[in-house]
Amino acid sequence: MFKVRVVMLALTAVFVASASASVAQAATGPVWRVNKNVLATKEVDAITDSLVEGTVAKLTGTVAGTAVTITCSTVMSSGELIGGNPGKDKEEIRFTNCKLLGSEEGKCAVSVAPTHALSELDHAIGGGKILVDFYPEPGKPFTTITISGGTCITKVSGPAGEVKMAAGAGYGVACETTEGEELVINTLHCPETAITEVEQGEQNQRKIKVGLIFDNEPATFSAQIRVHQVSQLPFGPFQS
Repeated sequence: MFKVRVVMLALTAVFVASASASVAQAATGPVWRVNKNVLATKEVDAITDSLVEGTVAKLTGTVAGTAVTITCSTVMSSGELIGGNPGKDKEEIRFTNCKLLGSEEGKCAVSVAPTHALSELDHAIGGGKILVDFYPEPGKPFTTITISGGTCITKVSGPAGEVKMAAGAGYGVACETTEGEELVINTLHCPETAITEVEQGEQNQRKIKVGLIFDNEPATFSAQIRVHQVSQLPFGPFQS
């Protein structure tokens, strides 16, 4: 009987250890590192963003049945990386010097309200590549775009001009970035061919849809954005 109890206790210990290892493995994921240290839970680090020189931020969508492309040549933001697992981020982004391309270029004035965005680190489907995925504050749009002007036909304002997550989406925009390396300036690549699904956690734990709407129609945001720490310390996303 004593031997049976010893064996049972040993098996229980192995089971508990295995379960703990599984939980630990499931918990591991993308984190922010700053100056060779993982940014711990509740730790924050101030950042600022701007466009890569010579590029524009672009939103493509549809207004009243007409395809539209809006570009903004100046993007400035301030916010903070937020430590934890996964690593997160919050920031206010200002898009200025914006215009409507196409036949109405020069006829329409375009203004973009300050954009408030949250993000967290996740993975590309299948490959495990780290992505930065953006979503708005709970119950709010990312921003509101107003298109106006006396000779402008493609006008939009108010609730119709809200840029929001698409129905069923968990994120609005997914962007690629340099991973596994600490850089003084990190670059976000938000591609014109939008990423429409990501994996949350590791080993296909959960797939999350990604999508935007503008004037209640599908839209795509693309940009090349430079991100750096206010402290000028090197940083980057890592798997653990």
